[in-house]
Amino acid sequence: MLHRARRQLYDRNQAFNRKTPSSKARFLKNRSEIANLDSWQKAAAIETPDGPQRIRGLAGSGKTIVLALKAAYLLGENPDWRIGVTFHTRALRQQFRQLNASLTTSRNIARNPMRPLLIMHSFGSQVQKGIYAKSVAPMECSPETSATPKRTYGFNNAFEGICAELLKVVERDPKVIFDALLIDEAQDLPKEFSEACVSLHC
Repeated sequence: MLHRARRQLYDRNQAFNRKTPSSKARFLKNRSEIANLDSWQKAAAIETPDGPQRIRGLAGSGKTIVLALKAAYLLGENPDWRIGVTFHTRALRQQFRQLNASLTTSRNIARNPMRPLLIMHSFGSQVQKGIYAKSVAPMECSPETSATPKRTYGFNNAFEGICAELLKVVERDPKVIFDALLIDEAQDLPKEFSEACVSLHC
């Protein structure tokens, strides 16, 4: 019975390991995806227009990889810039961290410890602040917690409501917080959030 229990535990561990890729496997997958970028995607990554830029594509077309490459490129070209990366899906934070590490290492990009790449969720959590809290701080007003907006605007419209409030403050008294701010999954975020972000960088 003990032997069988150990075997069952081993089998479950093996199944878990098969489903959960190692850091090395994720790194190699990221490196492979980066290597397979076509010329259009690479051009979109290094092109830096004076103003907002939208990168569009179908799901799975490599938009996140392009955005990570753009962040690494901007970081290498402008080590003194304040660069932020934000997104809707919380799981993307770890992917961006891994991609940034892969890209800066493979391209010998020197990191400025005084100006690290800020990889932050759009709203954040009680444990980790997001771009919203980072944006509210210089406005000399307190960021909203998750409970109050839900009571005011409803569960599904809470983030949109506080972003609309932030947008009014930003438009009235704009402050530059970022030199570049990259937004992944912008279509899943309130338009007020994107509009406020445009006003928060020069």
